[in-house]
Amino acid sequence: MGIASYLLDKAREKGRAEGRVEGRAEAYKDINRQNDAYYKRMRAALDAGEDFNEPPPKFGNDGK
Repeated sequence: MGIASYLLDKAREKGRAEGRVEGRAEAYKDINRQNDAYYKRMRAALDAGEDFNEPPPKFGNDGK
């Protein structure tokens, strides 16, 4: 995921040890926000009796 990679890169500029901790925390916050929004959309669709074919968000920078 580009966002996680960007956050990790920006955090490294502040210092390797400190930057990694901060970058990872921000990346996990971001993916958690994405997951929460995804599951809310899924639950709303299923509660309304609608199909939900949206793929879940992915974490990582492998492009898959």
